[in-house]
Amino acid sequence: MPVKKAQQPLRVGLVSDTHDRCEPKLLELFDGLSLVLHAGDIGETALSWLRERHEVRAVKGNNDVGAWAENLPGARVEEVGGLRVLIIHELGTVERPTSQVQFLLAAERPHLVLSGHSHKPLLAEREGVFYVNPGSAGPKRFSLPRVAGWLDVDDARATVKLFSLEGPKLSPFDEKTFRAPSAPAAYPRRHG
Repeated sequence: MPVKKAQQPLRVGLVSDTHDRCEPKLLELFDGLSLVLHAGDIGETALSWLRERHEVRAVKGNNDVGAWAENLPGARVEEVGGLRVLIIHELGTVERPTSQVQFLLAAERPHLVLSGHSHKPLLAEREGVFYVNPGSAGPKRFSLPRVAGWLDVDDARATVKLFSLEGPKLSPFDEKTFRAPSAPAAYPRRHG
Protein backbone atom coordinates (compact mmCIF):
# COMPACT_ATOMS: atom_id res chain seq x y z
CA MET A 1 0.00 0.00 0.00
CA PRO A 2 1.49 3.38 -0.98
CA VAL A 3 2.31 5.82 1.80
CA LYS A 4 0.33 9.06 1.63
CA LYS A 5 2.65 12.02 1.28
CA ALA A 6 2.17 14.86 3.78
CA GLN A 7 0.90 17.96 2.07
CA GLN A 8 2.43 21.36 2.56
CA PRO A 9 0.19 23.70 4.57
CA LEU A 10 -1.89 26.18 2.59
CA ARG A 11 -0.71 29.71 3.43
CA VAL A 12 -2.65 32.93 2.86
CA GLY A 13 -1.81 36.50 3.83
CA LEU A 14 -3.78 38.38 6.48
CA VAL A 15 -3.84 42.17 6.64
CA SER A 16 -6.06 45.06 7.63
CA ASP A 17 -6.13 48.82 7.88
CA THR A 18 -3.51 49.66 5.27
CA HIS A 19 -5.20 53.06 4.89
CA ASP A 20 -3.75 53.33 1.39
CA ARG A 21 -0.17 52.70 2.51
CA CYS A 22 1.83 50.41 0.24
CA GLU A 23 4.03 48.87 2.94
CA PRO A 24 7.20 47.43 1.36
CA LYS A 25 7.56 44.77 4.09
CA LEU A 26 4.26 43.23 2.91
CA LEU A 27 6.10 42.26 -0.30
CA GLU A 28 8.48 40.16 1.77
CA LEU A 29 5.80 38.78 4.10
CA PHE A 30 3.46 37.80 1.25
CA ASP A 31 6.19 36.63 -1.16
CA GLY A 32 5.01 33.51 -2.97
CA LEU A 33 1.44 33.70 -1.67
CA SER A 34 -1.35 33.66 -4.20
CA LEU A 35 -4.15 34.82 -1.86
CA VAL A 36 -4.37 37.74 0.58
CA LEU A 37 -7.38 38.39 2.83
CA HIS A 38 -7.87 42.07 3.74
CA ALA A 39 -10.23 43.11 6.55
CA GLY A 40 -10.98 46.63 5.33
CA ASP A 41 -9.78 50.23 5.36
CA ILE A 42 -7.61 49.23 2.44
CA GLY A 43 -7.54 52.35 0.23
CA GLU A 44 -7.66 52.52 -3.57
CA THR A 45 -3.90 52.70 -4.19
CA ALA A 46 -3.08 49.90 -1.73
CA LEU A 47 -5.80 47.68 -3.21
CA SER A 48 -4.39 48.11 -6.74
CA TRP A 49 -0.84 47.62 -5.46
CA LEU A 50 -1.74 44.36 -3.69
CA ARG A 51 -3.83 43.12 -6.66
CA GLU A 52 -0.82 43.52 -8.97
CA ARG A 53 0.91 40.82 -6.91
CA HIS A 54 -1.83 38.63 -5.37
CA GLU A 55 -5.44 37.65 -5.54
CA VAL A 56 -7.05 39.88 -2.89
CA ARG A 57 -10.35 39.18 -1.14
CA ALA A 58 -11.21 42.36 0.74
CA VAL A 59 -14.13 43.90 2.58
CA LYS A 60 -15.08 47.55 2.81
CA GLY A 61 -13.95 49.43 5.90
CA ASN A 62 -15.47 52.61 7.28
CA ASN A 63 -12.79 54.68 5.47
CA ASP A 64 -13.22 52.95 2.08
CA VAL A 65 -15.36 55.45 0.21
CA GLY A 66 -15.74 56.48 -3.41
CA ALA A 67 -16.55 54.78 -6.67
CA TRP A 68 -13.55 52.41 -6.39
CA ALA A 69 -14.98 50.93 -3.14
CA GLU A 70 -18.56 50.41 -4.32
CA ASN A 71 -17.93 46.78 -5.30
CA LEU A 72 -16.29 45.84 -2.00
CA PRO A 73 -18.70 43.84 0.19
CA GLY A 74 -19.31 44.77 3.82
CA ALA A 75 -18.63 41.14 4.80
CA ARG A 76 -17.67 37.94 3.03
CA VAL A 77 -17.10 34.27 3.76
CA GLU A 78 -14.16 32.50 2.12
CA GLU A 79 -13.23 28.83 2.13
CA VAL A 80 -9.52 28.47 2.97
CA GLY A 81 -8.18 24.94 3.14
CA GLY A 82 -11.47 23.62 4.48
CA LEU A 83 -11.94 26.49 6.96
CA ARG A 84 -14.86 28.89 6.66
CA VAL A 85 -13.41 32.37 7.18
CA LEU A 86 -15.74 35.30 7.89
CA ILE A 87 -14.10 38.60 6.91
CA ILE A 88 -15.61 41.75 8.43
CA HIS A 89 -14.10 45.15 9.19
CA GLU A 90 -15.63 45.91 12.58
CA LEU A 91 -16.05 43.03 15.03
CA GLY A 92 -17.02 44.83 18.21
CA THR A 93 -15.29 42.55 20.72
CA VAL A 94 -14.86 38.80 20.95
CA GLU A 95 -17.06 38.81 24.06
CA ARG A 96 -19.62 41.21 22.56
CA PRO A 97 -19.67 41.17 18.75
CA THR A 98 -21.76 43.74 16.89
CA SER A 99 -25.30 42.67 16.01
CA GLN A 100 -24.22 42.22 12.36
CA VAL A 101 -21.40 39.90 13.42
CA GLN A 102 -23.73 37.97 15.75
CA PHE A 103 -26.09 37.41 12.82
CA LEU A 104 -23.25 36.30 10.53
CA LEU A 105 -21.81 33.96 13.17
CA ALA A 106 -25.17 32.21 13.50
CA ALA A 107 -25.93 32.20 9.76
CA GLU A 108 -22.49 31.34 8.34
CA ARG A 109 -20.99 29.27 11.18
CA PRO A 110 -17.37 30.26 10.47
CA HIS A 111 -14.33 28.57 11.97
CA LEU A 112 -12.35 31.83 11.88
CA VAL A 113 -13.33 35.51 11.96
CA LEU A 114 -10.89 37.99 10.42
CA SER A 115 -11.51 41.61 11.41
CA GLY A 116 -9.75 44.95 11.57
CA HIS A 117 -10.82 48.48 12.56
CA SER A 118 -9.28 48.68 16.05
CA HIS A 119 -5.66 48.53 14.78
CA LYS A 120 -5.01 46.22 17.78
CA PRO A 121 -3.58 42.79 16.93
CA LEU A 122 -5.66 39.97 18.42
CA LEU A 123 -5.55 36.17 18.43
CA ALA A 124 -8.33 34.62 20.51
CA GLU A 125 -10.63 31.62 20.59
CA ARG A 126 -14.18 31.63 21.93
CA GLU A 127 -16.89 29.00 21.74
CA GLY A 128 -15.08 27.08 19.01
CA VAL A 129 -14.44 30.13 16.79
CA PHE A 130 -10.96 31.57 16.27
CA TYR A 131 -10.75 35.40 16.08
CA VAL A 132 -7.93 37.20 14.29
CA ASN A 133 -7.27 40.89 13.98
CA PRO A 134 -3.95 41.28 12.16
CA GLY A 135 -3.64 44.84 13.45
CA SER A 136 -2.74 47.61 11.04
CA ALA A 137 -0.29 47.72 8.14
CA GLY A 138 -1.00 51.41 7.62
CA PRO A 139 0.44 54.54 9.15
CA LYS A 140 1.39 54.34 12.83
CA ARG A 141 -1.53 55.16 15.12
CA PHE A 142 -0.86 56.15 18.72
CA SER A 143 1.42 53.54 20.33
CA LEU A 144 -0.18 50.59 18.49
CA PRO A 145 2.21 48.27 16.64
CA ARG A 146 2.12 47.92 12.86
CA VAL A 147 1.47 44.22 12.16
CA ALA A 148 0.33 41.78 9.43
CA GLY A 149 0.54 38.02 9.12
CA TRP A 150 -0.43 34.77 7.52
CA LEU A 151 -2.69 31.79 8.08
CA ASP A 152 -1.32 28.27 7.58
CA VAL A 153 -3.89 25.47 7.23
CA ASP A 154 -3.16 21.76 7.01
CA ASP A 155 -5.21 18.61 7.71
CA ALA A 156 -5.10 18.81 11.49
CA ARG A 157 -4.47 22.41 12.50
CA ALA A 158 -4.50 26.07 11.56
CA THR A 159 -1.82 28.49 12.69
CA VAL A 160 -1.88 32.26 12.55
CA LYS A 161 1.49 34.01 12.71
CA LEU A 162 1.68 37.78 13.08
CA PHE A 163 4.80 39.79 12.26
CA SER A 164 5.86 43.28 13.23
CA LEU A 165 6.29 45.63 10.28
CA GLU A 166 8.36 48.01 12.41
CA GLY A 167 12.12 47.97 12.50
CA PRO A 168 14.55 47.13 9.72
CA LYS A 169 13.34 43.51 9.28
CA LEU A 170 10.16 41.54 9.77
CA SER A 171 10.08 40.06 13.26
CA PRO A 172 7.68 37.61 14.94
CA PHE A 173 4.94 39.33 16.93
CA ASP A 174 2.45 36.63 18.00
CA GLU A 175 1.38 33.12 17.01
CA LYS A 176 -1.48 30.78 17.87
CA THR A 177 -2.46 27.33 16.64
CA PHE A 178 -5.85 25.72 16.85
CA ARG A 179 -7.27 22.40 15.74
CA ALA A 180 -8.74 22.66 12.25
CA PRO A 181 -12.33 21.43 12.61
CA SER A 182 -13.71 18.90 10.16
CA ALA A 183 -17.16 20.53 10.12
CA PRO A 184 -18.36 24.13 10.43
CA ALA A 185 -18.36 25.46 13.95
CA ALA A 186 -21.63 25.74 15.80
CA TYR A 187 -22.18 29.17 17.28
CA PRO A 188 -25.03 29.64 19.73
CA ARG A 189 -27.75 32.02 18.62
CA ARG A 190 -28.07 35.06 20.85
CA HIS A 191 -31.42 36.48 21.77
CA GLY A 192 -32.12 40.10 22.71
